[in-house]
Amino acid sequence: MKRLKTVWNTARFVLLVLWLGGGAVSAGASDMIGGLAQNPGHITVFVTSNGWHTGIVLPRAALPPDSIPETADFPRATYFSFGWGDAKYYPARDTTVGMALAAAISPSPAVLHFSGLPGLPQTIYPKNETLVLLLSPQQVRGLVAYLDSGFDRSGSDADPPRVESVTPGLDRYSRFYPATGKFHLFNTCNTWVANGLAAAGLDVRPSGVVTAEDLMQQVRIIAE
Repeated sequence: MKRLKTVWNTARFVLLVLWLGGGAVSAGASDMIGGLAQNPGHITVFVTSNGWHTGIVLPRAALPPDSIPETADFPRATYFSFGWGDAKYYPARDTTVGMALAAAISPSPAVLHFSGLPGLPQTIYPKNETLVLLLSPQQVRGLVAYLDSGFDRSGSDADPPRVESVTPGLDRYSRFYPATGKFHLFNTCNTWVANGLAAAGLDVRPSGVVTAEDLMQQVRIIAE
């Protein structure tokens, strides 16, 4: 049993290395803005996965005007996508296995991959898995508070505090921003998303979430 556990942990570690190396899926050609039916009193939120990275997508209308001032960087966006990861590896254009191992083994600073989308995530990233969740206003407030706290604005002298992006994002819709928290093997981007859904009061257990599939298995049940 002990040997099987060691093999499983090793396999998960290898999956993490592969996950670190699988960048975001390129945006599709269509920028069409589509509508989505909503239950009265509920707001549509999306959880996306490209097989390695997961993210949370909210409509602009769901964000209170006094939250996430960085949305001003995307004045034409109708949806906002939030991802999180290692500050060195995630934005890098040229990566190595050594960089991936360093990110996994030693706790390191993080960045937010913040995207301003001109349409529904299913339209912009058609190859991604996209799950639809209907949240109450109270649940959305909890989720937005969590996402807002993900930006590291500790060095900002703006009023209200606002942080500048540190580098362009992985596609034309996104930028990287300094983030709170530390990235490591047991606190990946997928753990971060799981914590956000839990902060919204959803039945998601962040403990044990390492890979995208760890998270999506739980979210599929909620979305059904």
